[in-house]
Amino acid sequence: MRTCNVCKVDKELDAYHNCKSFPLGKVYTCKECAKQKTRNWSIVNPNRKKETARKEYKKNKHVYIARVAKRKAAKLKATPSWLTEKQLNDINTIYKACAKITERTGKAHHVDHIIPLQGVDVCGLHVPWNLAILPASMNLAKHNKHNSWDTKQWQK
Repeated sequence: MRTCNVCKVDKELDAYHNCKSFPLGKVYTCKECAKQKTRNWSIVNPNRKKETARKEYKKNKHVYIARVAKRKAAKLKATPSWLTEKQLNDINTIYKACAKITERTGKAHHVDHIIPLQGVDVCGLHVPWNLAILPASMNLAKHNKHNSWDTKQWQK
């Protein structure tokens, strides 16, 4: 047990991040308080956050390019050859509708796969009936974890 130096609550050691230079090999601030501190910093310093992200991208551009290539390959493999021309057009229409919603509302929206293309237990297809338009904040909050949100409510 250790007392967090921010919230002053006694918590188990697994509630703290590892750090060999600290006593017991754990930092003094619990994971939840550290996460909140990071969120607060990001809100107060949006330009510095963007600049840090830009530098990180430049430094590790190959990692980001590899991730995008992997995603594109998964999407291509998940687009069945038996889709009709109309269904392929429907996919394009969904993406266009998403862009229009973003433009009209001024809030970013994403096209989300209801059943993820790279799921752990099952992999979905890149087909019109597996796509839903979500507010970007909801889609990003999922962190690519299936069933984090009830996406069916956003299909309307």
